[in-house]
Amino acid sequence: MDLLSLAPLDLLYLKIGPNALLRFPRLLKIQTFWEFFNRVDAVARSPYIIRITRTLIYMMYLIHLNACAYYAMSTWEGIASNTWVFQGIGNAYVRCFYFATKTATSIGKNPKPTNEYEYTFMTFSWLMGVFIFAFLIGQIRDIVATATQSKTQFRQLMDNAVKYMHRLNLPDDLQRRVRLWLNHTWEYQKTLNCCVDESSILDSLPKKMKTDIAIQVHYGTLTKVQLFKVDMISH
Repeated sequence: MDLLSLAPLDLLYLKIGPNALLRFPRLLKIQTFWEFFNRVDAVARSPYIIRITRTLIYMMYLIHLNACAYYAMSTWEGIASNTWVFQGIGNAYVRCFYFATKTATSIGKNPKPTNEYEYTFMTFSWLMGVFIFAFLIGQIRDIVATATQSKTQFRQLMDNAVKYMHRLNLPDDLQRRVRLWLNHTWEYQKTLNCCVDESSILDSLPKKMKTDIAIQVHYGTLTKVQLFKVDMISH
């Protein structure tokens, strides 16, 4: 695919003149673009940034295509031939890219179309902005949600742990120690090897801390047992 994308069709410029269609094989390099981002995603420390960058590149490329189409329309109708086409002032690519961005995102006032071709172009551009850009923005939302999923689960774990300790009527000092340990573990490991259900929510605690909790929970019950009373008196 890389060799096909480098086919020297540009040499035909010498015979037929510049023609953008002769550069079409360059699009075959898209598989290299995908492979690059897949490999970087696999080894990057922050893969979510890579995924957002790739999505933004897709958005910029779509705007680029729309800008090229707008300039082609302007050239076909005639530069500055009416108020809608490119007026030939300033840098052509920058002006057309600005026009395409406003059209695709439906912001700002654009010149009013003057014929059916221009109305068709604007309608297609707006539809592309509504559907394609909405899809890409949804992708960014999903990426951000996935990036913060672990943090959300940790907050849920903390809330459940606090409620569970309240139900057990643990002393405030012991509750504070548990919260500090959970926060400390999260800050350094970014993960907690425990579930969010009450039966196992405190299983990840150190043995000494779990012993203290067990004593606080069961001490009142143990002191009511006659056997333990005798044993405690003898000691």
